[in-house]
Amino acid sequence: MEDNWIVWNVRGLNNPARRTVVKVLVYRNNVSLVCLQETKLSFIYRVVVNQCCGTEFSTFAYLTAEGSRGGVLLAWKGDHYTVSNVTVQGCLVTAAGNNAKGGASGNYRSVWATRLGRETCIPT
Repeated sequence: MEDNWIVWNVRGLNNPARRTVVKVLVYRNNVSLVCLQETKLSFIYRVVVNQCCGTEFSTFAYLTAEGSRGGVLLAWKGDHYTVSNVTVQGCLVTAAGNNAKGGASGNYRSVWATRLGRETCIPT
């Protein structure tokens, strides 16, 4: 089972065409964990995750945008990862995960740091 991830500053998911571009990239690369920054969405519904990633991404966490800035989406395939301890706090989304087939485990963090002017998603 592959562990392909995508980390991308999508510069907004308000446009359905942008969601389609993300979904095509996810499918073409058999991605199992998605970290999208600068979603620019104040709320992320299940339908948005389905449009961006597909219905296989059964679980997700997000950080809302502040006005037209920021926003993070962290989503994963439920049959690929067992995830616990999801936390959304301040400018940080964190999750602890294990590969469902006995592969690597780790903590996944996505930070939206407006003062630093950058975002990052890193496994630790």
